[in-house]
Amino acid sequence: MSQIPTHTTIIPSFVPLDEPAITESVIRQYSLSDLHLECASQGSEFSNNEELVLSVTPNDLNIQKSVTFKRFSLASWKCEDTFKILSGKDALNLTLFRSVEEIGHISFTPERLSQCLQENANNSNVKFIVETGEGNEGIVMLFRINDVSTSDENPSHLLDYALEVADDNPYKWLLLARAADCFNIRSTRTTALSDMNEAISTYEASVLLSPDAHPHKVVLLNRLGQAYIIRYSKTGDAKDVDQAISRQRSAISLVSSDDEEVRLGVLTSFGNHLMCRFGYSKDQTDFEDSISAFKSALDLSSKNIPGPHASIIMSCIAGLYHLRFQHLRSINDITEAINAIRDAIKLLAGDDPILPSLLSNLAGSLMFRFGISGAREDMIESMSAIRKAIDLTSDHNINKPNLLSNLAGSYVLQFQQTRILADVDEAIALRRKAIVLMHNGHRDMPFVLCNLGNTFLRRWELTNDLEDINQAIEIHRKGHQLTPVGHVELRLRLLDQRNLLLFRLRQTHQPADRDEAIALIHRAITIQARNVGSDSFDAEQLRLLRALSKEKLQKLAIHDEDLSVKQVVFETTPAEDSESILEVLDEMVSIHMECYELLMESTDIEKAVDLQRKAIQLTHPSDVMYLIRLEKLGVLLWNKVQHTRDKADLDDCIAVHRDILDKTSKEDHDWRKRINHLAHVLVSTIVQHPGQPQDKVTAGWNTLDFILNSFDQDTALFLSEQLATLITRRFELSGDPEEAETAISLFQRALSFSVTPEHQKQQLSHLCTMHLRRFQRTGMPSDLDAASTAQQRRMDLTPNDNDDEMPMMLDALGSVSLHRFKLTGKPDDLYEAIRLQRKALSLDPINDKLMSNLGNSLLRLFEITGELRDIDECISLQQNAVYNTQSGDDISMRISVNNLGNAFTCRYGLTRERGDITEALSAYGKALVLFPERSQDRVLTMDNMASCYYQRFRCENNVNDLDDCISIRKKALGFASADHIIIPALLFHLGNSLLDRYSIKRNLEDIDDAIDTLKRSMTVTQVESYLLRPYALSGMGNAFFTRFQVTGNLDDLDHAIIFQTTGLASIPKNHIDYNIGQIYLGRSLERRFRRTKNIEDYEQAVFCYQSGANYPNGRALDRLMSARQWGALCRHIDPHQSLLAYGIAIEVLPQVAWLGQTVDQRLERLTDISTLPNEAAATALDLDRLDLALEWLEQGRSILWSQLDKLQAHNAMDNLRLKAPDLADELQRISIGLEISGGRTDDLNGLPRDMAQKMSNQKDAQQHHQLADEWNSILKNIRDVDGFESFLLPTKSSELLKSIPKSGPVIVINVHGLRCDALALLSWADTPIHIPLEKLTYEKAVLWQEQLGIHLAFSDIIPSIRSGRPFTAPLAKMSFESILAELWKCVVKPILDALAYSPTLEPSRLWWCTTGPLAFLPLHAAGMYGSRGSSVGSIISDFVVSSYTPTVSAIIKKTRNNHINSDSRSRGILVVSQASTPNLAKISNTVQECMAVVEKCALSGLEVEYLEEESGTVESVLQGMEQHAWIHLACHAIQNLENPISSAFYLHNGPLAISAIIKKPLPHADFAFLSACQTSTGDTQLSEESIHLAAGMLSAGYRSIIATMWSIDDMHAPVIADQVYSHLLEDQEDSENLDSSRAAYALHYATKALRERLGNSETAFLLWVPFIHMGF
Repeated sequence: MSQIPTHTTIIPSFVPLDEPAITESVIRQYSLSDLHLECASQGSEFSNNEELVLSVTPNDLNIQKSVTFKRFSLASWKCEDTFKILSGKDALNLTLFRSVEEIGHISFTPERLSQCLQENANNSNVKFIVETGEGNEGIVMLFRINDVSTSDENPSHLLDYALEVADDNPYKWLLLARAADCFNIRSTRTTALSDMNEAISTYEASVLLSPDAHPHKVVLLNRLGQAYIIRYSKTGDAKDVDQAISRQRSAISLVSSDDEEVRLGVLTSFGNHLMCRFGYSKDQTDFEDSISAFKSALDLSSKNIPGPHASIIMSCIAGLYHLRFQHLRSINDITEAINAIRDAIKLLAGDDPILPSLLSNLAGSLMFRFGISGAREDMIESMSAIRKAIDLTSDHNINKPNLLSNLAGSYVLQFQQTRILADVDEAIALRRKAIVLMHNGHRDMPFVLCNLGNTFLRRWELTNDLEDINQAIEIHRKGHQLTPVGHVELRLRLLDQRNLLLFRLRQTHQPADRDEAIALIHRAITIQARNVGSDSFDAEQLRLLRALSKEKLQKLAIHDEDLSVKQVVFETTPAEDSESILEVLDEMVSIHMECYELLMESTDIEKAVDLQRKAIQLTHPSDVMYLIRLEKLGVLLWNKVQHTRDKADLDDCIAVHRDILDKTSKEDHDWRKRINHLAHVLVSTIVQHPGQPQDKVTAGWNTLDFILNSFDQDTALFLSEQLATLITRRFELSGDPEEAETAISLFQRALSFSVTPEHQKQQLSHLCTMHLRRFQRTGMPSDLDAASTAQQRRMDLTPNDNDDEMPMMLDALGSVSLHRFKLTGKPDDLYEAIRLQRKALSLDPINDKLMSNLGNSLLRLFEITGELRDIDECISLQQNAVYNTQSGDDISMRISVNNLGNAFTCRYGLTRERGDITEALSAYGKALVLFPERSQDRVLTMDNMASCYYQRFRCENNVNDLDDCISIRKKALGFASADHIIIPALLFHLGNSLLDRYSIKRNLEDIDDAIDTLKRSMTVTQVESYLLRPYALSGMGNAFFTRFQVTGNLDDLDHAIIFQTTGLASIPKNHIDYNIGQIYLGRSLERRFRRTKNIEDYEQAVFCYQSGANYPNGRALDRLMSARQWGALCRHIDPHQSLLAYGIAIEVLPQVAWLGQTVDQRLERLTDISTLPNEAAATALDLDRLDLALEWLEQGRSILWSQLDKLQAHNAMDNLRLKAPDLADELQRISIGLEISGGRTDDLNGLPRDMAQKMSNQKDAQQHHQLADEWNSILKNIRDVDGFESFLLPTKSSELLKSIPKSGPVIVINVHGLRCDALALLSWADTPIHIPLEKLTYEKAVLWQEQLGIHLAFSDIIPSIRSGRPFTAPLAKMSFESILAELWKCVVKPILDALAYSPTLEPSRLWWCTTGPLAFLPLHAAGMYGSRGSSVGSIISDFVVSSYTPTVSAIIKKTRNNHINSDSRSRGILVVSQASTPNLAKISNTVQECMAVVEKCALSGLEVEYLEEESGTVESVLQGMEQHAWIHLACHAIQNLENPISSAFYLHNGPLAISAIIKKPLPHADFAFLSACQTSTGDTQLSEESIHLAAGMLSAGYRSIIATMWSIDDMHAPVIADQVYSHLLEDQEDSENLDSSRAAYALHYATKALRERLGNSETAFLLWVPFIHMGF
């Protein structure tokens, strides 16, 4: 039976046999339309079954065991791919295939089949081929239906369904692969790039989820690689080739060695992809890897597949050699290519479909060899081969246009030999025919169009017909416009179009050609800005064209006309009239040069050189003009070399300049200039350019040595030094290690020519510098040894230590030691570097370079020790370096500001001071501006700037910073030379950044890209830092951990642990980052333990966390996180161990927000860890450790106020002064300094400051840091004094209980997700009373807080004058009444019941010390309120008088200070009224309120000072507070959440901040009534810190305070004030001994009276509930 050709498209995947049965819902996503089906005849009768049955046969191919998945109605069956159906007398069975693997059968009746075919008989999209099989046993029918309407066959629907399937579904990857296949197939039909993009992204997702052990993963990876290559062929984006190669490498690593057929296909694809990349990368490694892959495939092919496949592989090998020939122009390569293609052709039959392609390749290679050898037989064989290929190829074949174009290329080459017009006309005709055969979207259309345009250019060169150049321009323009953006050929096509336009410009002088050329050059430069040679020329030409004004165009036209005229004069002047001829030649050369200076067109240079040679030939050597003309020829030849890179031109140029130098005396003032000219030319002989064979470079060195040795010693020294300097400059821009080697060799030659010690020292200095610079690019340790040797030799030549050069020598040796430390990590090298650099700086204290280098070493020291003083000194040095850098010294300035940026970035990582990160970004920005555009050193600063953005992202979580970081690093990678030493670090940093971006954006590609990037960072052997590899290993571990979180694949978690363990083992244990590695490894081990329950993982995770928590060199925050993770892990397994962990965490907590930071910085650090004390306390309560729970809540909360209290611990200082007065004085000095420094701020939004101002601010910051260190040191010394062992240490639980007020209990309530509890502290109890709050949950408390917030934010009575905010009125889920009821039932009532409280008319005191959301809820108003009033015993005021305290220590302090001052001058009250504060809204009823207070106090005999309006200034109020014990403030107030001690009361001439109040000694401070809005509101992000004005007044010394939880109403605030003072002053006959503790009772009765008057409405609650009492 005849065979139908195999379908050539990629065969989509299907469910493999070794998978379990798939549910019906899954199978619906598979379409029969994409399956290759084959049917064989069986049995004698058709079945009467009227449906199509999809079944899969098991591995043993027993059809009786086949499993039915789905039944289809034939009426709805649509097909779009090829089917081969064999029908005989028997029942019809269809066998399903995946590629060549049989995977199942389909059965259906012939009636349905006939019906289906008949229904489609008239459909133009259905094609039938009917043939008679062997023995007439069956009919073969081939049909295709292209118009598919069913949703099952829509790849988008398949993808949507696949994405909806859960990630842990074992078939999700198969569904994704199925969708990707469909996109892939549709892309081949539609050529739509969007389909191919979808195919690639979907394949990637499938690969990510597919198990490595599954054999189909190899197929997936192979298809993915092919898809990338197909997209590359459309877009020209080289990144797709890199991705394809990466995927093929993965496929090769997974394919079984036994599966030779699959391995053969993957190796062939791999070789092709490497060959594709070699075509543009010219990387010899790609060539060798490709050859190796092809040869391995060829070996497999000889075993498995005869003839055709081996032929294809051999043709690939030929193509590879052909590509290398194009790179190196070696005739041996093109001969290898020709021989390989000939051998491939011999293996094929004459009608083999791939024969035309091989013949075409043979023709091309022969044509290239003809171009080198000129052998006519190659030309003849080439044209014969291509014609044969054309004859064998149908016009419908997609390759026919390329064959025609190739034949046209042969005619063009022949035309260049013969200059016969017929040859170029034949080429034009062939290329026109090729274009006719191409469809619009043909991928080679741009290539053929551009070649056709260039063919017209060749014709124009012969005919000079303007129409030819017009045709060339128009056709070539279409070609480059069709070239996809990102295509590797686009830039060259743009520049070719530029050349065509400039040719026409010289004919017509039309501005339009100039303008279009400008646009093309600009675009070309943008595409490939890194090509130093081409870009420098292109950029200069662009500049000239932009400057080509209308006047200059007219000048160009005049020049062209003059050249035509003078050409005629030259040709007609008699030969014997040499003087006239020379005059004309000189003029023509000058005109061509002027034209060149206008356009930089190569034809002008070529003609000028030819004319100049003729002029020299006519000039006698003794003529004074001979040397002038010879020098001009040298300049012309040098310009020509820049265009052609031709060795003959270069040799001519060298010979001319050598001849000029030989004819110049040393005494001539032009001698140095002419040596410099020769040096510039000689550089081109020893620097390897792209495409230049090594043997040419070797020959160049031989020429150079010959020239140097031919000169005298002084000349050779000067010339070699000039050459070395020029190469050094090139190296600074390119970063090419070969150029560094060249410069070193030249400096060594200069050293060999040096006789005097001064010359020798100079060359040794150059050698040391170059070896260090190369080390910074390559990381070769030998360079450090060579640099050290050179510098030591230099020092040996300088016996006097007072020599001016000694500081720089010491610094150079220090730099060598620093680099050696960075390479090896040995601290001794770093200490030696610092020692040498400090000595150098002491000899030259104002040298900016010495300052900067010492700063760099101190930065490295800080990275090891984490000592703030090291980085502070580093910043000071770098700032002084910038300040002392001479104006105009861009090199030193960019180095100094870059290093300054590094220092600020490094310190920001520890302190999180925003000013540091702002300064760092500013420094990097300045450095980048100072770098030359193509300098490779820019890469270092770019990476530093990216790190700066990354640091800020990690602290502030702004994804824009992360995007900026990734963008900068990708640009840096694109800009850096391939062997730049920064590449591994860039890759590592980029990989980490991509991981973080995944955590924000959840793009799976970021994880894969991160893993690939991190892998690449570890493939480079030479690195700049010994830490890079362990960091990269840890980063790989983190990447696999992140992917595990996505996929749940334990293999990823295992890989994560392996990488993290290996990385951690490589980090020195004393390094500050060792702790980070422990945390990451512990996290992975913990996750695996929770998944597998392997106790070894638990034990190792505990060890990591425990080690991290106790790590002596770790950052405080890292230690805290380790301890917290340790505690959480052990909570349910080893709870007693968790107590140890939380104990360390609480101990470290104040160090995270240490005194060396400003207040706002401390609060920012506390935000993310503010719930730690609640978590620790909940754990302690689980184990009935009530004492620890109480102590941890005390130590871990209100840290800011606690620190301020310690700084103002006057009583403690007084006691210390009696025993150790010196220590007391020193403690007081430090305390005052810290108090002042804590309030410092940087005005980051102000005008830019000069460096002197910045240095001053930096000095302030460093003094602050130093004071914090001194504080810790002096506390240690004080605690060594007998009797002061616990000086300012946290108070133990037993001590707290001894000082509880006798008038009532303190109730500490801990709210956490684990549990909620109350601890009742009573004066008579030795231990806290534990009251579990079983009805309270953290979620309930959050809900109540949110609902209360809605009521407050949108109530129509709240917008009083004192708050001034706009409001609307949405509906809350809970009423205010229900919130108070819930507080009663879940919190207050259980506590009162536990303490056996009963309703009373004379309630006792009770202090609430709340945490979490409860800190913002009114426990003092809890109760069951009804519209008709509350019953007795249903509200809290029936039982107790409520007060609040931020901490237990705060109320104890007020209890201990419960003294009454009998000094009458100290008594009295200060009343402040600010009804009309400037620039603020007027407050109504304020005057009435204050006058009532004044009147009541005066009547009670209390001394009253009343300050209103203008008299109420900051100064007068502070003075009044110092003199009076009580204060009543009725004014505006502002709460500063970022810096609480900047919270203030608004007075007539400005705000009175808490910071100012704290600094003022207030010996009589007793009672404060804060009649202002939100004076005890607090910050919801810092519920444990009591960030409000009332707490600030407590800290300032006031014992009893009335404040407000939210905005108060101006009408009822005076009522409360009046009632409070009435009760407060009632029955107090002695005005000298007023008791402020009665304020709580006074407020209790005042609010009760207002409540009874207003009733229990929602509005009433908002009016009386906000008033609270704090303190004693």
